[in-house]
Amino acid sequence: MYRPINTVSSHLRMLLNDLGNDGGLLSPSIYDTAQTMRLGRRTLEQQTTSMDWLLSRQEADGGWGATHQPAARELPTVAALLALAPAAATDRRIAAACRAGHDWFAQQPDRWSGICPTIFR
Repeated sequence: MYRPINTVSSHLRMLLNDLGNDGGLLSPSIYDTAQTMRLGRRTLEQQTTSMDWLLSRQEADGGWGATHQPAARELPTVAALLALAPAAATDRRIAAACRAGHDWFAQQPDRWSGICPTIFR
């Protein structure tokens, strides 16, 4: 009768004992990188490295973020677009990425339909 509870409890104990092993996981964030580009004091080399990194993380559909989590892609995409937009006038590669990001937003639910044309074009 209590077997499922004991199994879950045992599994939870094992997971809790494993917390902190191997130092955990820290991965780069599209949102954080974009915000650092926009707001932080960075050298030209750091800015270029960050731009290249952001461009390499853009998905084939034009958005940024995990494709298996569609609702969680809006914030990273808008942050990347805002960070990259100032360089779009002088860099064709960045301009193309921004156009693709705008097109991605244009394909999203209606809540973006009135905003997209004015923000990113």
